[in-house]
Amino acid sequence: MARPDPAMGRILAMRRAGQIQQACAAAKQWVSRKPKNPNAHAILGSLYAQMNRPVEAIRHLKHALKLKPGLSPAHHDLARAASMAGQHALAASQLRRLIDKAPQDVQLHRAMAASSLAIEDYASALTSLQTLLDQSPAEYQVLIKLAECQRELSNETAAAEAYEQAITLQPDRPEAWLELAAMHEESNALSEAGRVLERAAEH
Repeated sequence: MARPDPAMGRILAMRRAGQIQQACAAAKQWVSRKPKNPNAHAILGSLYAQMNRPVEAIRHLKHALKLKPGLSPAHHDLARAASMAGQHALAASQLRRLIDKAPQDVQLHRAMAASSLAIEDYASALTSLQTLLDQSPAEYQVLIKLAECQRELSNETAAAEAYEQAITLQPDRPEAWLELAAMHEESNALSEAGRVLERAAEH
């Protein structure tokens, strides 16, 4: 088994000490010295993401995965950098790989729901939102987003159920009431929309 390059330890130590600029400079030197080392590209890409430089991060993280497909930390960092850059389809593709390996990871599903909603992939968002609710049923914003997905997928009954769950959870917040009323109005169920608004006024 090949011994780890000592450069990795030095760079990670700098990072732990908060010396991000120095760590990045050392990682760039490592990449220059070992351009076919996937770990060198992965660490440099991760540092660029930490420095809010997503374009450079994506370039190096993609190269790391080209050299070593399945490098999980690189998939994590690439998903984060792609989301920062507004490349939500790329982020979703990386998150999907990670979720396949860790299907109950809450943070992965939160990120997946956000990326899927951004690209209007409501079916994928729905799957992740449902997983989040299975883990923690009392999340108002997750219920609101779940209802949004159900509406986009023309599942109005399921959307209404999600809004009602959100209302039961936090009746003083107006968002679920207003969205539920608006959904009924869109369906020309004006009397039902009126009843929802009357119930809301009581709170």
